[in-house]
Amino acid sequence: RIDKTVLEECLRILEDCDPTGERPDPPELADLEQRSLAQASLIDARLAEIDRQHNALAQVDIAIRDVLSMYDRAVEQAQYQ
Repeated sequence: RIDKTVLEECLRILEDCDPTGERPDPPELADLEQRSLAQASLIDARLAEIDRQHNALAQVDIAIRDVLSMYDRAVEQAQYQ
């Protein structure tokens, strides 16, 4: 299971780090980075699932638009008859 709190805490600490290196990184950062990286395969799998869902919804959207377009054409043709 993806542990969102680990990822958020890691990001929070990374945002507070000194990019110049003058101030050392917090000692807990290494552990949080390792725990975050350990979730990479879970995150990739979840992203792939979301991508599949998005693609399926995009196909449904296209189908609905096609049906609405056919309906509009049918209504227009009925008006001229």
